[in-house]
Amino acid sequence: MPSSSMLISHTRSSSVTEFPPSPPPERYRLASLDKTSVNPLEKPVVAVIGTGYVGSNLVKVFAEAGIDVIAHDISEPSLKNLQAQSSTLKNIRYSSAPFVITPATHILIAVPTTLLPDMKTIDTSFIQAALCTVVNHARRGATVVIESSVAVGTTRKLLAPFMQLHGFLGGMSPERIDPGRSFPTYEDTPKIISGLDERSLQSIEKLYSKVFQNLVPLSSPEAAEMTK
Repeated sequence: MPSSSMLISHTRSSSVTEFPPSPPPERYRLASLDKTSVNPLEKPVVAVIGTGYVGSNLVKVFAEAGIDVIAHDISEPSLKNLQAQSSTLKNIRYSSAPFVITPATHILIAVPTTLLPDMKTIDTSFIQAALCTVVNHARRGATVVIESSVAVGTTRKLLAPFMQLHGFLGGMSPERIDPGRSFPTYEDTPKIISGLDERSLQSIEKLYSKVFQNLVPLSSPEAAEMTK
């Protein structure tokens, strides 16, 4: 497993390219400089870390619901591809700069997970790198949701310590995308959500209910992780 310093170095090494026509920075002015805590009454701003197949769908579905979205990825080709697919949506900001997530009230981690060489253990290094970005740049009170596929117990192991130290809310909502299926639609597919505590679950449910028609709250992240 990579060390924390390696992961932090990885997140800071990304370039700061932004891709027009991102909305002007003032649209995302929410405490972007002083990192004041998130106010539960704020208008939601969603940051999606990772813009592969899962992340790009999250970016588009939240933007289509009228929510301001920040798409962040260290891969500039991935961002450019997403921008080309979402050119009609003007409420998305695209950037490879990690500090771009600061205005977000909710941060969705949708980075890839693969098996290690033993073919049994899931490689969570990309999730850990994403969490380092969150720790360095997110505001206290932000809600962090792991959308990536992980083994049972991973969300609590990786996210719970940051909740305690940095005042985050957190939970898990396993991605539910089937590339070969067109019905039901992505928004109508039952969406499992979970929180590490009741406040976290309430925050996730409040946001996701703006997009997904059929939410399925579960009692714990472990229960959600078992559904994959």
